[in-house]
Amino acid sequence: MPFNEFAEDFLQHLWTNYFRKYLVSEKTAGNTVGTKISRNQEI
Repeated sequence: MPFNEFAEDFLQHLWTNYFRKYLVSEKTAGNTVGTKISRNQEI
């Protein structure tokens, strides 16, 4: 398998997993992710 194809599949897989986790956390915790980001910027 060419590296380019592997890299694309790998990145797509990572992105899908991240996006799913993000959606789930948004549903369960409301807007906690945004709150954490704001707090980190203040520090």
